[in-house]
Amino acid sequence: MLRQSGLVFVAIFSGLLLALMISVNAELASTTSAFQASWIAHGIGGITAWLLYSVFKKITLVQADRKSRNSIGLEVFLVL
Repeated sequence: MLRQSGLVFVAIFSGLLLALMISVNAELASTTSAFQASWIAHGIGGITAWLLYSVFKKITLVQADRKSRNSIGLEVFLVL
């Protein structure tokens, strides 16, 4: 249940971020050229995607490390 609610939160956050970027892109296009606005929006989106990937990768690695420690301890217990 917690995992599913986490995915819902990520989906809502992604939608809000997309709406914000569309709004910012429209404002940038009115003050600069559409080409520059597109590059700025895609650059910020790329940096944000990289940051989110890094955070979730680190969380996944920590969870995998905890699972491997638990399974090794259980195997040692079962052997003894």
